[in-house]
Amino acid sequence: MVERKWLVTASILVLILANLTACQTNSKSSAQLQTPELHAQAFIGAVAPVESVQDIFALSEADKTAVKAEMRAATSAQAKTQALLHYIFKSDELPLEYVNSATLVASVTLQRRQANCLSLTILAYALAQEVGFTAEFQEVDIPEFWITDAQQSRLNGHVNLVIVPPTLSFENGSVNLSNSRLTVDFDTENRDKAWPVRPVSKEDIVAMFYNNKAADSLAAGNYQQTFAYLRAAIEIAPDSAQSWSNLSVLYRQVGLYQQAEESYLFSLQLDPQSMNTMANLAMLYRIMAQPEQAMALENVVERKRKQNPFYFLMLGEEALNEKQTKSAIGHFQQALRLNSALTPAMLGLAKSYILEGDIDKATRYLQDARQMSRSRDERDRYESKLKVLQQVAILH
Repeated sequence: MVERKWLVTASILVLILANLTACQTNSKSSAQLQTPELHAQAFIGAVAPVESVQDIFALSEADKTAVKAEMRAATSAQAKTQALLHYIFKSDELPLEYVNSATLVASVTLQRRQANCLSLTILAYALAQEVGFTAEFQEVDIPEFWITDAQQSRLNGHVNLVIVPPTLSFENGSVNLSNSRLTVDFDTENRDKAWPVRPVSKEDIVAMFYNNKAADSLAAGNYQQTFAYLRAAIEIAPDSAQSWSNLSVLYRQVGLYQQAEESYLFSLQLDPQSMNTMANLAMLYRIMAQPEQAMALENVVERKRKQNPFYFLMLGEEALNEKQTKSAIGHFQQALRLNSALTPAMLGLAKSYILEGDIDKATRYLQDARQMSRSRDERDRYESKLKVLQQVAILH
């Protein structure tokens, strides 16, 4: 899951980890609009080279040889697909590990055996192209979902890849296997829920990559590198509302409030439905002492987000980080009222009740989370936490 990152509260900087600009029925092209000027003069300084498109999708000669060798014995469409998936995931050897922060080029993903949904999509595309598969990028319209740590909250998006094996040739002709479509994805939960998807271009995927790298640079306080990545994202995909909104976050961070407002408004022209851009712009208006403009946007966002369990999950995690356990419990409980299978909310309640000293309730929510877990790894993690809690209960 890619993963992408934007608003929350006045004290938290939010970015978007992947290009999720869903619901764009009213959006416009940048060619139809007055494009804001990029204020490069505010970010003069040494930066590392930005990865080129070729760098992002390149495979080493050794990897090209290895994936072709993996495919050599496959004679059917199903066998070819299974061989490619085995080479990507290698579940019986060194499995590919999901790491949310691992926005990597294809060759490095293979070296480290780590990826987020964007890196997996990039790697799968590069390998599919190498062995003659047709490949199509997709963006999944999942509900707003944040990952929060001690420094910032990041709004996650999701992309994946649809692959079709090559046409098989025989002495008397060929067989078209266009119906043998398979989705390459870490997140089976999103696939099972059948969220709407839309095709995106290779340029969009590259812009997402640059936005993720910009988010990492901004978190590290490297504003020059952040700007370099965002400028590259805008150059390759000028209609990406996400890039303009993230640029606004950068402008706001360095005190360029007028430029931030201009970019936020342009982003909303490209994607009028973006709750995150509205929320970030409202935050900016608060900073600029324009409360009426801020309140108008906040009201729109609040009405929409009250139906989103992940919004309350984020609020609960923020409250928990501030040790405001009673507030956290209320937010996590509301998240569960909206989505009774949301295991991160159960974990949040367990943590909250531990801080409250209520081991029995903490244990109950951990047991619920373990029962609702979809993967063995996740169940094992909850089981480990339960064992620790049981030891604590014995000591008390």
